[in-house]
Amino acid sequence: MTTIASVESIKDFAAGINFCIPLVSMTLLAARRNKAVLHRAGVVFFAHLSIMNVLLFIQYFVIDVLGPHETETVNIYQTTVFPFGALLMYELTHPGHSGIRLLAVNAAPFFALIAAYVLTWSHAVYVTGMVLAAAYGVAALIYTVLAVRRYDRMLRESLSDTEGVDLRWLRGIVCCCLGILMTWVMASVIDSPIVDIVYNVAISAVFFALAFCVYRQEVADVEPETTNNKETTDMREKNDGVYSFESDFKRLFDKERLYLEKDLNISVLSKRLGTNRTYLSRYLNNKLETTFYDYVNRRRTEHAKKLLRETENKLDVIASMSGFNSLITFRRAFFTYEGVTPGDYRLAHGSKKLF
Repeated sequence: MTTIASVESIKDFAAGINFCIPLVSMTLLAARRNKAVLHRAGVVFFAHLSIMNVLLFIQYFVIDVLGPHETETVNIYQTTVFPFGALLMYELTHPGHSGIRLLAVNAAPFFALIAAYVLTWSHAVYVTGMVLAAAYGVAALIYTVLAVRRYDRMLRESLSDTEGVDLRWLRGIVCCCLGILMTWVMASVIDSPIVDIVYNVAISAVFFALAFCVYRQEVADVEPETTNNKETTDMREKNDGVYSFESDFKRLFDKERLYLEKDLNISVLSKRLGTNRTYLSRYLNNKLETTFYDYVNRRRTEHAKKLLRETENKLDVIASMSGFNSLITFRRAFFTYEGVTPGDYRLAHGSKKLF
């Protein structure tokens, strides 16, 4: 009896954490300065969770209005989290493209399912709805993984520094969400306090991690340019592969060392060259067989290698002198292109390793 009571106490505690986390997350995002559409989408997501938790608290602890249909109704109601979460994921990978209309289109079927079940109290409706909701959740997660790849590719084609705007963390969140989805299905089928505890603790941890990452996330302008017919015609590569700005491009990088500018992006470079970023991106991809990010950071790394060999400056100073915004970014890029850390490279080439 004591063991059962302890498990129930832990279950209630885990449920309490799950109740508080959306409120804390919503407040965190709402208090963020310079909010973008992304952060507002996060507020909407956690606000929906908070409202849901309040309604479930009333059902469980204040007044039972569902009677014998409580479990199935609650499970169906919880599926309405999926479209709100999908909207947040979409906004992360497509900045500025989500909105009320998109949310309404995705959420309407879920609320229609609730209405259909309440009107019929049909178990078949419940099972069908749960299967379709689970399929929607899996599809949304798969789409997010593919969208992250697209977004990261766009970042590398537009920016020389992706720190703070990349979505590497989102892949981990997606994997955790897939595990939570499976646990939620188990909790819907198996009436076990242990499963409930695992579900509540896991979802609380993942949701808070999501809120923290969204709070810190900056939004980058990586959308392709729109061009008119004349510009499109001018952008077409000649049969001999000659680009009108190629000599200026080489001058800016070889003589003026433009890559040392920390906030360099493809828009800035395209303006210096008198072209547009779409055409410049084609030049990098097709002629140089690289991306803007890789080209600039390889040049920065080569410059850093020279400083590591010829000076005894500290690594953070070399990072700044080479155009990197931070020591972390410098270390990551250097290891990516050279296969060793800057410190190890310096040791191997006869200079002191300074920090």
